[in-house]
Amino acid sequence: SQLLELFGPQRCMAGSNFPVERLAGDFGSLYQLVLATLRDLSNEQRADVLAGTARRFYRIPQTDSARDERST
Repeated sequence: SQLLELFGPQRCMAGSNFPVERLAGDFGSLYQLVLATLRDLSNEQRADVLAGTARRFYRIPQTDSARDERST
């Protein structure tokens, strides 16, 4: 995506307008679309977009389970 190229994964975060987005499809389909957009990123970059950037921006402490997700 152009946003990822412009800002980089460390400055992008996935978001949702769910349940309003249900007008365009179910949650699973929308989530698969997000994952397809991120398919060329490394696991670490994908983790940044899906949670890491938001955690840093909103100063949410990282849990042990979040560290485990990042390493997969």
